[in-house]
Amino acid sequence: MSGLDVAAGIAGLISLSITAFHGCVKGFVLLSTAQHLGRDVDAARCMLEWEQYRLFQWSEIVHLESNSPNRNLDWELATRLLEQLGSLLTSADQVKADYDLYLEATEDEICEAEITGSRRGVGKLMTRLRPEFYNVTARIVQKRTSPWKKLRWAAMDKEGIRLLVQDISYFNNCLYELFKVADQEFCRGALSTLLRDLVSRSSESSELEVVKQLLHPDQKQHASSLDSAIAAAATLKQKRLALGLDEHSVYTRSVGSVNSSPMGPPLEKDSQQRSSKVRAGRGRTLKLRPDRLMRQPSALSPNSNRELAIYDGRPVLLEWKTVDIALESKLKYRIESLATLLSDIDDPSFHSLRCLGFLKEHDSGQYAYVFNLPILGIRDEIMQRSHAFKTLLELLGPRNRKPSLNERFSLSIALTETVLQLHTSGWLHKGIRSENVLFFEEKESYWGCANIGNPIVLGYEYSRADNPLEATEAPRSQQGVDLYRHPSSVGAHRVFYRKRFDLYALGCVLLEVGLWSSLQTILLHTMRARTQISKSNLGYSLEEELQYTNQAEFVSVNMMKQSLLKEEGNSSVKAKLEFATGKTFADVVAMCLTAGEEAEGDDEEMEVLLDVQETILEKLRGCRC
Repeated sequence: MSGLDVAAGIAGLISLSITAFHGCVKGFVLLSTAQHLGRDVDAARCMLEWEQYRLFQWSEIVHLESNSPNRNLDWELATRLLEQLGSLLTSADQVKADYDLYLEATEDEICEAEITGSRRGVGKLMTRLRPEFYNVTARIVQKRTSPWKKLRWAAMDKEGIRLLVQDISYFNNCLYELFKVADQEFCRGALSTLLRDLVSRSSESSELEVVKQLLHPDQKQHASSLDSAIAAAATLKQKRLALGLDEHSVYTRSVGSVNSSPMGPPLEKDSQQRSSKVRAGRGRTLKLRPDRLMRQPSALSPNSNRELAIYDGRPVLLEWKTVDIALESKLKYRIESLATLLSDIDDPSFHSLRCLGFLKEHDSGQYAYVFNLPILGIRDEIMQRSHAFKTLLELLGPRNRKPSLNERFSLSIALTETVLQLHTSGWLHKGIRSENVLFFEEKESYWGCANIGNPIVLGYEYSRADNPLEATEAPRSQQGVDLYRHPSSVGAHRVFYRKRFDLYALGCVLLEVGLWSSLQTILLHTMRARTQISKSNLGYSLEEELQYTNQAEFVSVNMMKQSLLKEEGNSSVKAKLEFATGKTFADVVAMCLTAGEEAEGDDEEMEVLLDVQETILEKLRGCRC
């Protein structure tokens, strides 16, 4: 067979595929616009539209209706799959026989407005996020040569719908398997980005439940870790909605901040109502009893608010939070609601400890979040184990073993996953820094070869919902802590905290991980080299940890931080990082430090930042050797 004959054969198969694709779109439209849909079938409609979107994405990647379709695809198999899918979607008799679903034809004709018109729930979000999908569907409807009559559900079976969607998903999966592995990975990444957007923008628990069903309509045991992570973020956001943390009628005053609303403090009645929602959300209160706590003064970590203890016979980690008496009535609900949320963070993608609850110490008036500990041996040894955990800040520097590049990349991935998960679920951390990244070891001797691949992210004492009307508690200023804060989030003219401030702090921590040195040392070396205070540091070798010589130098580093982090040139921080870790990792850090700067308005910033975080995570995963 000549080359011309082969080309003609492929062209003929592509033409058949286009026809079959249009038949599939017709079937999806007929099923998703069927009348008399109840609430259960509203979710089924979303799942049908999701499978239609997957088919649309497939057609876009193979350039099905363009002048240059992918000629390396097995078009014979693709055509066969599309024809079988179209037959499944358009045959009322097959749907009735195989799935016990009864559809009746009506005299009403489907119009374009029903494709691009008003929607609700997840469908409305999809219209906003992917308008091109609905526009393509509308164009196919326009090209129809005969009227498409609406269908009506005469009898519905929930299990039948589930099986129908599962079989539709099977055909889509087969079409995706025609791609090369790299293209399959690209598709999965694009779909996960869209699902995260849907979770982030959903404002009702029912919408989030639908999104979780979209993740793996097949059997749950086949769900990927990526699916599980997104589902966990959706569940956490459902908990946030159940706690009323998106209600704008209360808690609108900025606490301890200059960004105060003209409204007064929340009414006691509002505080009681919100506290009752916490108890309703858990079925029990998470307020623990101080008399069941066994403390050891030596277990308090130096210069830290953390300590090991025993609560009700089990080893725990305490994180103390100092609350001003004048602000306690405003903050006690947040403490309770945060403990409730942290008690549900059990997916590995959050890299956190499960919170057992909170307690208030009567003598000091301090509050403590109580976290369940990893297994660290028998109870009697726990109280003596000051070595049981160390922070990333303690492990950084030349005095400790420098982990391999792959180990540092794995740590960076874990930290980025945590921030992405929190942001997807609508939560701000507000305390990302190396002091709040913990590692646990059973024996002191193990720290010489510590495994940094399983970090625990804590430091949630100022965390809150990402709600512009939620009270902002200004963190206390501490030496070294302000270095991790975005310039716009500190000082007398700081602005309302937002996701990109967390990303900025993440960039600072990733810089530390890449150079395996503290941010303070990195900046001091660079500043001293620039000002030639120490000529021996011109090239700023990071072989020793540096301390401030005086208060003036401390002020100078904080003032020059931005320029030190962003400057270009052979002796810049960026150049040093690129030499140590490679260009991709250095670019990731730069993305974190500048994320959201070009966005216009909060909506655009929210849309951009999740995409940026997905891109950052994808780049980091590509760094590993």
